[in-house]
Amino acid sequence: MKLALCGVLCAAGVWATVSAAEVHAGTATIHQCAGPAGQIAATDMVRAPDVSRMEVSMACGVPGADWQIRLRRGGPGFDPANPSEVLITGPAGTVISGGRIERQLFGYVYSTAVGQATWGFGYRLSDAERRLIERCGTEWPYEGQLETCGPAAGGWWQFPTTAVDLPTAPTPVVRIGFGCYRNGSNCQGPLRDEFLGIRRMTLRVADVAAPVVTGAVGPLAADEPVRTRMLSINASDVGLGLYRLIVSVDGRVTETQWFEPAATACRDADPNTADPYEFNAATACPTVSSSRTFHLSSLPASGMHQVRVDVEDASGNRTAAVDRVATFALPSDGLRCPTAGCVRPPPRPNGVNASPSATLAISGKRTLRLNYGRKATVSGRLVNSAGLPIAAAQLEVSQRVTGSSAWTPAGQVQTDAGGRFRYVGTKGASRVLAVQYRPTLDASDVGTTAQVTVRVRAGVTMTLRPKTVNPGGTVRVRGRLLGEGVQAGTLVELQAMDGREWRTFKTLPVKRGRFAYRYRFRHTSGGARFLWRIHVRAQAGLPYSAGTSRAAWVSVRP
Repeated sequence: MKLALCGVLCAAGVWATVSAAEVHAGTATIHQCAGPAGQIAATDMVRAPDVSRMEVSMACGVPGADWQIRLRRGGPGFDPANPSEVLITGPAGTVISGGRIERQLFGYVYSTAVGQATWGFGYRLSDAERRLIERCGTEWPYEGQLETCGPAAGGWWQFPTTAVDLPTAPTPVVRIGFGCYRNGSNCQGPLRDEFLGIRRMTLRVADVAAPVVTGAVGPLAADEPVRTRMLSINASDVGLGLYRLIVSVDGRVTETQWFEPAATACRDADPNTADPYEFNAATACPTVSSSRTFHLSSLPASGMHQVRVDVEDASGNRTAAVDRVATFALPSDGLRCPTAGCVRPPPRPNGVNASPSATLAISGKRTLRLNYGRKATVSGRLVNSAGLPIAAAQLEVSQRVTGSSAWTPAGQVQTDAGGRFRYVGTKGASRVLAVQYRPTLDASDVGTTAQVTVRVRAGVTMTLRPKTVNPGGTVRVRGRLLGEGVQAGTLVELQAMDGREWRTFKTLPVKRGRFAYRYRFRHTSGGARFLWRIHVRAQAGLPYSAGTSRAAWVSVRP
């Protein structure tokens, strides 16, 4: 491999053979069946026995399924005197050093009665040397060592809590047994419906070996001035796989890159925590010998600098591919690092319990109807995929005024300890309010949005002068259509009460927000009274719903 790679790449620089030099022993968190946010995880650490000895069904990721891994006694040929085990084990070169398993028994009964002796049947959790971690049944009396289950509702035996913590002492294998641990006469009662359910496993996996770097190609790896940012590296790993390339200049980390960008599963499964070594599979990252060429944008343009380039595996073990003082004479290509460094800091979670699959629920009606001049109030709650409140999260509010296609910022609001928020908007026209949540503070994409429609009644005033006239007299009607966004061509209606109905007797145009009209009582006899108002219909070019002015009386003297 070295000769083949050199034949292609040695023109770019001298090949340097690098010996593995472990910086620190690493430990990763590997999720099985379900990830930290409920996402589907692999079961590549689960080794099931032959189906005749134990039936193991796995439905991880099936919608609506709970206790997705289920262990039952074997099918035809099941030997009650020879219990079987599911083995939990990692890749070569790794051991399990703690973690948690969510498990529970269903349909299981412990009995020492004659004719229905079931005490020899049950569940055991143990390490590679079969040192017991916990059990339910399999022994008599049941109060013996590490028996933590007991009778529950309906007479079934279960554990009082659904999770068990694994010891931190390293073990290459965790054994999960479910079957008969005594002779068959002590296993007569099981209904064959009993099963051990496992919802998820969160395993701490220690990787005892650092990556092996077999060579590096490029001026940075040679004893010559550095005039290019290209560096080719050949590496492999026998444990959890190759994860990242880490560049440090003068003792400060300036850049990180994925060692294999195409391995999209080789990413931190929970970026909201400080631990970057969490994965939803033990085999997410590549292990075989791999050659990659990197463009190192953070290298200094000139001068002498101490440079170290590490290859890191998925547990945090590192091996130096380059570690030397180099003289740089790079072209002025605009790739010099800023003062803050070239490594993007990890995303800052937006709130406590932040999640990319959060739910934003609005309290109350999704359509608000307001009089002109009133403020809209929107309340709701933000929770993550597990139903936990997301506290101290910044929510952005945008608005789109009726008749417009443009969204504009309308403020921010923060959730309280219970994930609740209350936003009070400004006065304005009819509009759509959008409350938006981004899972990280620096995210460009919105995670979830909830919208509320605000319909504001048109505001209009009316003045009558005079309010009392002689027969044949004239009343001047003036008024204003309130608010912004009133376009030319908007119309208002002058109405009078006729019996119990309002009837329009004149339509008036609005110019620059104002209207005026003169009405003369030519055919009205004295001693009459009329109730008038201005009515505004919902219409194109007006960002308000229908509204009316206050009504006023007009009198004609006898």
